Amino acid sequence: MSRYLLRIKSYFCFLFLVLFPILIEAQPYPQNYFRSPLDFSYHISGTFAEFRNDHLHSGIDIPANMRSKVYAVADGWVSRIRIQPNGYGRVIYIAHPNGYLSVYAHLDHFNPELEAYLVKKQYIEETYEIDFYPEIGELPIKKGEVIALSGSSGASTGPHLHFEMRKMAGEKPTNPLLFGLPVIDPLKPIFKTIRIYTANDEGHLLEIPAALNIPVVKSPGGYKLKSGNSINVPAKFIIGVQAQDLDGSGNRNGLYGLQVLFDGNKWYENNMDNFSFTNFRAVNSLTDYSLYLKTHKFFQITRVSDCDGIGIFSDARNKGVFDVSDQKPHSITINIRDYLDNVSTLEFIVKANNSTIIHAQKNNLAGTNLITVPCNTNQTVEKPSIRIYFPEGVLFDSLDFKMTQSTGPASLYSDVFSLQDGFTPLNDNILVSITPRNLSKDLLQKACIVKVGAKGSYSYVNSGYDNGRVSCLTRKFGSFAVAIDNTPPTISAVSSTVKKTRKGKKTVSITQRNVLKFRIGDNMSGIGNYCGYINDKWVLMEFSQKGNLLTYTFDEHLKPGINKFVLVVTDKKGNEARYTTDINH
Repeated sequence: MSRYLLRIKSYFCFLFLVLFPILIEAQPYPQNYFRSPLDFSYHISGTFAEFRNDHLHSGIDIPANMRSKVYAVADGWVSRIRIQPNGYGRVIYIAHPNGYLSVYAHLDHFNPELEAYLVKKQYIEETYEIDFYPEIGELPIKKGEVIALSGSSGASTGPHLHFEMRKMAGEKPTNPLLFGLPVIDPLKPIFKTIRIYTANDEGHLLEIPAALNIPVVKSPGGYKLKSGNSINVPAKFIIGVQAQDLDGSGNRNGLYGLQVLFDGNKWYENNMDNFSFTNFRAVNSLTDYSLYLKTHKFFQITRVSDCDGIGIFSDARNKGVFDVSDQKPHSITINIRDYLDNVSTLEFIVKANNSTIIHAQKNNLAGTNLITVPCNTNQTVEKPSIRIYFPEGVLFDSLDFKMTQSTGPASLYSDVFSLQDGFTPLNDNILVSITPRNLSKDLLQKACIVKVGAKGSYSYVNSGYDNGRVSCLTRKFGSFAVAIDNTPPTISAVSSTVKKTRKGKKTVSITQRNVLKFRIGDNMSGIGNYCGYINDKWVLMEFSQKGNLLTYTFDEHLKPGINKFVLVVTDKKGNEARYTTDINH
């Protein structure tokens, strides 16, 4: 079939998806429609929706050697191609006529046709970083076609393929294992520890009294508490579970499902089938967030937040809070399972004694100025010199918000505003706007918001000046102030081919090496843009945030003889640095 006819076919498939989304939504997960993105059987090193730092994992990670062939899982068309120095690195999105989207990330290179297509786009737009949406059907793809080679680009820590399936309507991430991929996992998940948290009358988890850690050990037929079969618990409590899914290859992954029975009745259950990017950071409500920040250990808690929207719960009675205030013994059964339905079970008895039957109140914040911020509506908190906007749903639970103000170092252009604490999670960005002081007109565009560390260190928050305020979006509470960035970036050559002539002029000889490498950096706002020029014409340079390396590979843009090379690097506040050398070709 010609590419022209394929484009027409793809176009009408797209119209079908747009006009009949209800039919698409009603489809079950197809079992023989998609093939594997790789040509070998594999374990997985990262499961769908497993807990990552500040987000849910939106796909699966498949270990693969560098430059392994990556295949299109079904017919379709390229709907998006992106190249970035962080995040997914090199990534391709393929739309399929049945309403799903497949995503292939951390690639080393695209296939020759796509690579040439992208290089042409990069030169037209004079940028290495690109986020391109081809026309529908412009780049048709056949099932089993090699679309790329696997790699470790972007924020990857080692060679692998990050693979996703999404519903095209809303690009809702869906567990790829539901489509019958040939993964290997013969082992059951393992329990490590459980925690018992006190809940107050509103069902909120309390820091005081401290949670009770209870080790779990293997037993014939399952697991048991190391301390015995029965434990005393608070009258109202929440369960935290630390567990991992083993697959026999050494990988320790997240669970697919967690179920808790209370006196034999299903009380709490979740299954990691799909979620929305709107709730991408709901991991912070599913875990003991404060404990994770302090120890980097994930405990999945049974409680469902007041403004939960993630939709993974098939059962959550009393929002996952257990009540044993009747002082009678009650049975708890916890089942953890993976995507192949390997199940491990833990059973024990709980009972509240007299000392635990209390009506716990909110943590004691007496003497502080608290502002109640609901989680189910927009709200603005405004004080002299600062304004904080909370969008609806940005909080998992309604919050007694605390803010303090203090004088900072003379190098700052505002007081330091401490918002809440570092242990209260957010589902998305809040908007923080600070009115600066003593800021001259020539510094307005250099003004930014910094996060002030406990020892006085600064870290830049993407921000800018507008209408008398410096504003930023942030997904974390902390201490904020206004600072100035008027220091240019740094550029240092790391290529050993750079030499100096007798007149002190720098030259590079192509006979020694075919690349130029530079390490670039910035002290505050970060790298905003980088451009290399050969004889005053833009050339493609590849940037990797691993080591902050910028690379120019010698190509056809070099002419015989001496070529003038110029590198211009600017930070996010417009401060500029230049590096110039000659290349002897």
